[in-house]
Amino acid sequence: MRVGQRIAAGILSGLLCAAFAAAQTTPSPTIIESEGHASVDVAPDQVRFEFSKSFDGPTLIDTAAQALAFEKAVTQALRDLELQPLKQDPVRLLVNGLRVPRTTARVSVAFAMPAESPAKDAAPTLAELAEKVRKGGVSLLADAAFAGFGVNDRAAPEQEAVSRASENALYHAEAVGALLEGRVIGVERIVIVEADWDGLDAREGALPIPPAVQCRARVRISYQYSSGQR
Repeated sequence: MRVGQRIAAGILSGLLCAAFAAAQTTPSPTIIESEGHASVDVAPDQVRFEFSKSFDGPTLIDTAAQALAFEKAVTQALRDLELQPLKQDPVRLLVNGLRVPRTTARVSVAFAMPAESPAKDAAPTLAELAEKVRKGGVSLLADAAFAGFGVNDRAAPEQEAVSRASENALYHAEAVGALLEGRVIGVERIVIVEADWDGLDAREGALPIPPAVQCRARVRISYQYSSGQR
């Protein structure tokens, strides 16, 4: 079952079904469709950086060989700076056209998010980590840039955002029902229109401190509506 389907099933069996547990059904209810939006702030648990360097030589074979060796050079530079990444991706090679034999090597590394404020014997702060990465780039004669944040468990924030959006949708549906002198008695269908993230990807290489990461959701829910005495 997909994540979206699991979230929808959880809402139907939990929050929304509980809200309508005591309601009485009618033979042929009217359908009210309502949309809800919500977002939740999320603390990322990873931060990514990328090292890149271009190599020139007499042939593309020579430049590719130099670029492949860049991966080990990055590993050694991080070790010299006493940095232990959670993950270091294999080197990626980009041939910069065929007119000039030039190859660019790129290596991405991910670190655990450090503490947001300095503390004795604690992990380096985000700014301190970025400074060490910058020094690594200098030692490699390479460019070092912020590449984005990461969230290991995306399912929990997405479910929370969808649940809040569903609550907002229910509020609007109940307001419409009250205007029509009726009431919402059940759920016909729920559609998760969107569950997306803001603030994970790097923009123009800028490193935001502190991170501003959000999960946002939009749902469309069809409610069963009964007219008559409330």
